[in-house]
Amino acid sequence: MSKSNRISGYFAYGGVLLVPVTLNADRYIFMVDCGAAHCALNRRKLDVINAEPAGVNLTIAPVGKNLVTAPALTVRDFMVGAQKQNDILLAALDFPDALTKLDGLLGMNFLRNYRFTIEPDTATLVLREIPIRKK
Repeated sequence: MSKSNRISGYFAYGGVLLVPVTLNADRYIFMVDCGAAHCALNRRKLDVINAEPAGVNLTIAPVGKNLVTAPALTVRDFMVGAQKQNDILLAALDFPDALTKLDGLLGMNFLRNYRFTIEPDTATLVLREIPIRKK
């Protein structure tokens, strides 16, 4: 049986799941977004987060009709529940002013490392380790 980690969140903005995420020991609220290739951070948080410019830009899937290119940041410690990844890339994006509860997006560059499930009845993100297959 693989280990799992249950992260309690809440639904907002018409039904998207928001969960707590810890970046370098500071807590933020991210939207679970399995349609996003990369995690992202609201640019308004750049003055309070301890992250290093990665020196690259990330191209984001169409927002409206256009591709968006955004500067990338490297976050040393990125935790969701007990699941930790080091040196993860985040795109720095401008979020609409109406999204006041949202600090970032939890994208596939984090989620692809787990078997993940959203439990809509409990507003819970479940992350399960992917078992190593024996050859």
